[in-house]
Amino acid sequence: MSNKINEYLAKKIMVDLRSNQSIDDELLKDLTQTPQIDYIRAEVDNNDIDILLRLAHTDRDVLRSFVIGLLRKVKDDERVKSFIFDTWNNAQDADIMLKLDLMWRLLDYTDIDSSVHREIYDFIKKNWTVWLEDVKHSFGGENILDNITKRLTDSTFPETKKWIYLCVSVASTNIEGVERLLSTYKNPSDAFVSEVVKYLQDKLMSKN
Repeated sequence: MSNKINEYLAKKIMVDLRSNQSIDDELLKDLTQTPQIDYIRAEVDNNDIDILLRLAHTDRDVLRSFVIGLLRKVKDDERVKSFIFDTWNNAQDADIMLKLDLMWRLLDYTDIDSSVHREIYDFIKKNWTVWLEDVKHSFGGENILDNITKRLTDSTFPETKKWIYLCVSVASTNIEGVERLLSTYKNPSDAFVSEVVKYLQDKLMSKN
């Protein structure tokens, strides 16, 4: 899909959200994928916060997931920040899909405590199979490795998020490419990233 089509679709989706128009669940699933979600985020502004937070409380899981993805653009608003942290802290272990969405928004904040990174990492390991299926969808199936590489080299995405992008890379079918990517982080100064890389390399070995 061309950039112009993505840009047009993003503007149309935001018009529909602002006017309370219903959007089909199957379409919403497609819109949560990279790069479509990035184009739609670009159209979000502070005037959309009330609408997004209202929709984030919906019982429609697909709509909730989509809206939480859009909150990255307005993460610095205190209402958004409170929603993300409060919802994460109140979520139950059984709320796997909700927590899979919220973890990305938590990691948008570069000042979160290292214990939060650890909590998210442990959650991913505990729900590894579900995690893989979720990120395969979100990061473009066969294009996962390319999309992750772009994230890792894009300065608009926090450096503190690199470990979770490495986790996503293992969902790629390009095993050799993933191995090359992980090898570049094999001896980082960050002990936590080093631990994650070791875990992911073990996961790759179990695939072979």
